[in-house]
Amino acid sequence: MTPLPFRLTDLPSFILLVPAFLILTAATTAFADGDQPAPPAPELNVSYGTAGGENLLLDVYRAATPGPHPAVALIHGGGWAGGDKSGFAWAGTTLARAGFVCFSIDYRLAPKFTYPIQLQDVCRAIRWIRAHAKDYDVDPKRVGAMGDSAGGQLSLMLGVIRPDAYKVPDDPNRAQSCRVQCVVDIYGPSDMTPQLMPVAAPIVQGFLGVSFQDAPNTWLEASPITHVTKQAAPTIFLHGDKDDLVPLEQSQLMMAALDKVGVATEMVVVHNGGHGFPGATQADISHAFDRGFKFLHAHLAPAH
Repeated sequence: MTPLPFRLTDLPSFILLVPAFLILTAATTAFADGDQPAPPAPELNVSYGTAGGENLLLDVYRAATPGPHPAVALIHGGGWAGGDKSGFAWAGTTLARAGFVCFSIDYRLAPKFTYPIQLQDVCRAIRWIRAHAKDYDVDPKRVGAMGDSAGGQLSLMLGVIRPDAYKVPDDPNRAQSCRVQCVVDIYGPSDMTPQLMPVAAPIVQGFLGVSFQDAPNTWLEASPITHVTKQAAPTIFLHGDKDDLVPLEQSQLMMAALDKVGVATEMVVVHNGGHGFPGATQADISHAFDRGFKFLHAHLAPAH
C-alpha cells in the first residue's frame, strides 16, 4: 500500500437537500501521491443483489497496484431518504490511489423503504464484497466502512453488530460476516433517542417508520451505541462542534462507550463546523479527512 501521509487538496463544500433539512454530504477532493500510478477507471453500477424488486448497485474503485488490498465500503448520507453512491466518488478515487479498493454503495431509501431495509442492504453489500474478494483482489479480513451523516450511522452499525446480523433468506452470501474491521464515522448519529437529537428526530422517524412513543425499542435497536461490545471495530469520529442536526455529543457518547470496553478510537473535532462542516476552514476539513484516511491505513494495512 502507498505509505501515508496523504496530501488533501481542493475540498469544496457540498449540499444535499432532504425533507425539512439541509444535509451536507460529499463533494470532490483530490489528494495525490505523484509517485503512484493512477487507478483504473471506476466500475460503475455493479449489482450486489436484488431485493424488493430493485437492483442493488455499487461502484468499484480499484487500486492500481498488486494486492490483496484492504477494502472500504463508502456509504452516503442524506437522511436515509436521499443521496446516492456518486457522492463518495472523490473518496473512492482518493483511497484507490493509496492502495485501497473502494465500494461506494447505494441502498434503498425512505420513505418507500424503512428500517431495517437500509441495514439489510449495506450488510448484503459487505457480504458480497467478501464473497467476491478474489475478483477484486481484496483481503476479506480487512474491510472497513466510511460514511457521513445517515451513512455514518450505517457505518457505525457495521462496526458493532453481530457478524450474522441483518441476514435475508435470499442472499446467496449470507454465510459471510457483515461486521467490518474499521470505521470512519463522519458526523453520524449513534443514539437515536429523540431528546438527544431533537432537530433530527423527524428525519429519524421517517427512516424508522414509527414514532419513539409507539416503538422505543426500534429506535434503540437502530442506535449503534446499544450494540457496543469489546469485539467492535476501531473507530474514528469526524464531527463539527457547531453541528445542530447531529450534535457533537453523539460522537462523544459513542466514543466513550467504545473506550469503556477497550476498543481503539480517535476523534477529530472540526472547529466551527456545522453538519457537513459549513463554517469550518478548508485546512481544518482537510486535516479531518487526512486523519480519517490515516486511521484506515493504520487499522487495515497489512502487518509488516
